[in-house]
Amino acid sequence: EIVDNVAGFRAFTLSHPDAVVSNLTISGGGFRTTGAFGGEGGHVRMSAGLVANCVIKNGRAASSRGYGFGGNVWMSGGRLERCFVANGRANWGGFAGADCFGMGLYASGGTIDSCFFKDNRDDNFDGRNYGSVCLAGTAKMVNCTVTGGYSRYANAAGIYINSANATVVNCVAYGNYGNKDPIVSTAASNFGEKNLGRYFHCAAAFTNASCATWTVLTDADFVKYESFTGNKFAQLNTYMTSEEYATFDWHQKRRSQLIGRGTLDAAYRPADSVTLDLDGNPRVLNRTIDLGCWEVESNLGFRIIVR
Repeated sequence: EIVDNVAGFRAFTLSHPDAVVSNLTISGGGFRTTGAFGGEGGHVRMSAGLVANCVIKNGRAASSRGYGFGGNVWMSGGRLERCFVANGRANWGGFAGADCFGMGLYASGGTIDSCFFKDNRDDNFDGRNYGSVCLAGTAKMVNCTVTGGYSRYANAAGIYINSANATVVNCVAYGNYGNKDPIVSTAASNFGEKNLGRYFHCAAAFTNASCATWTVLTDADFVKYESFTGNKFAQLNTYMTSEEYATFDWHQKRRSQLIGRGTLDAAYRPADSVTLDLDGNPRVLNRTIDLGCWEVESNLGFRIIVR
């Protein structure tokens, strides 16, 4: 089913632990408050409950002064799992000096598990938006993939941890761009510059000195991926709306460094983590888990048992 949200209204607000939203495509204009502050969640605002197996896209969250949190989803509790979250914006209108957080998702609590965040962005000339995903408080993100995020006036375009208590585990941030013109994809663009010690068993194109379990990726780790080679936002807009870009595939190849690099340690990965990846494949194979939102069985073959 499709919920085509009307501009100025939020599709769902969840506040009960038994509330469930699942198997929906949620799109449309999203939410914008008329007050000075408080644009929270363009399509979904949740303090409890479950949002699962949904496509959530094109959300907008901002206030009359531009401050926004979570272009598609805002959460302080509950679970977001096995969802595709895309094309969110959180500084709607480009207000000067308006720091906004979480173009696709802002979470100050709860768990985000096996989700794919793509093309959440802020190309306003005056606004500053931190993170396709922004985590605060005690929020935990597990086995997610974040790509195609960009922000014109902030260098944290992928995952931005804004709390010493939030946690990112088994996640991938790759191909996120920021830091004004010329635009760049750097360690800061993918993972911000704060609380780097809160990433565990993660991967990007750059190393993280504070994390001994960091995996450094290249384009060759993905089924089909092509790096952006321009240096202007106009070029990036053309690149990210091209027919070729739409066909890119961020699944890992059979020999990718993403395979088997995750942790199953209960100290990092919650016991109630989902059992299926975004495609519906078993999340844990051969007692290992891949990085990101997809699982690939890498050890294909057979055994000969001699009796």
